[in-house]
Amino acid sequence: GAVGLGLWSYGDAPRKNDWNDYMRPATSYSPVYFDSDRITDSKHWEAIQEGVEDYQDLEMLKMQMDRALAENPRNARAIEAREFLNDLDRSVIGRISNQNPSGSGSMLWSQENEAPLLDEARLRALRCLTELVQSRG
Repeated sequence: GAVGLGLWSYGDAPRKNDWNDYMRPATSYSPVYFDSDRITDSKHWEAIQEGVEDYQDLEMLKMQMDRALAENPRNARAIEAREFLNDLDRSVIGRISNQNPSGSGSMLWSQENEAPLLDEARLRALRCLTELVQSRG
């Protein structure tokens, strides 16, 4: 259900050596580290990149599923893809967001979570996509 991505401004990051959190006058929310002559990705930026790639994989799967079902509403691979996509919120995202003890449903990444569950879902999406494309010839 994602439709966009919003990031904090890079403008709040210091312009000199961003590598020492203890020397910063204020918290930096930049997803990269600035130095005098280079910019280096952070783990946060890599996580954002992985999330965008996951989103693209799911969008490609949905697009191929829609095409396959339009051609043949009984396409078994497309039906399997539809069931996977329909169940994704409950079986993956819902399980992770429900780990928040406050019950608010928001994800707390500072807590231990079921990262393997996300990896399994990503691999299943890629398998479904590959099988679906191959089945359509």
